[in-house]
Amino acid sequence: MFPSWESFLACYEPVPGLMLFPSGAANNSSSSSARARARVAGRELASDDQTVIKFILCDQTEPRMRRHTLAAADDDSLPVIIPRNDKAVVPISPERVRRLRKHLVLTLRALRTMKGPEHSVSPLRPEPEGFAGHVARTACSLCKGWCCRNGEDHAFLDEGTIARVRCASLALDVRSTLRLYVERVPEVGYENSCIFHGKQGCTLDRSLRSDVCNSYFCGGLLAYLTGDEVVIPTMVIAGAGDNLRTSPILMP
Repeated sequence: MFPSWESFLACYEPVPGLMLFPSGAANNSSSSSARARARVAGRELASDDQTVIKFILCDQTEPRMRRHTLAAADDDSLPVIIPRNDKAVVPISPERVRRLRKHLVLTLRALRTMKGPEHSVSPLRPEPEGFAGHVARTACSLCKGWCCRNGEDHAFLDEGTIARVRCASLALDVRSTLRLYVERVPEVGYENSCIFHGKQGCTLDRSLRSDVCNSYFCGGLLAYLTGDEVVIPTMVIAGAGDNLRTSPILMP
């Protein structure tokens, strides 16, 4: 079965649904504080990752482009600082698929013995909309799935997720549900990451993902989405060192 919530929360902080869509107008007097909060969020995000810590430290001197990028974000736009996946792409082994199948069988068995499983359906959370959604999609594209690393061979698929999927399509029996997920496993995926983390991203539709996956945002992106100013020029800064990537300045 998938890890306990305690072990998951040691690395991740699920986002309350009501906090996904903040409102607020940008103004000149508050944009500097927003940029400061974004930089603090970037530091907190990297608290257990030395490569990203080195990226954020003010006294680093190489490469010059990195300092220039941060300075440009300070002067012209709100920086959203996020990590970036740099794992290699490798074939998905048959053993991993067997572990996924076993996990799904145990989850379906637990769901069958639950009383009132229709009351255990996990919500299907919407994506951020508007300009905030544009920034979030840009950030996730540059990140390439850093947060997927704890998905392992279970992808946090629990009884609530499977109940939601089966309620949405009453024609799905046990075998059809197993086949639905197993057939979404890519031939190649990122090493030591979620079994559904393919070269082009998650191979599961949003409706098939766990609530954990649909509700989580990394520290830098969460700080942006829950901040006071989301509709101002924004630059996404992902990764560190040779893995550093930046977006163009995104305009509302």
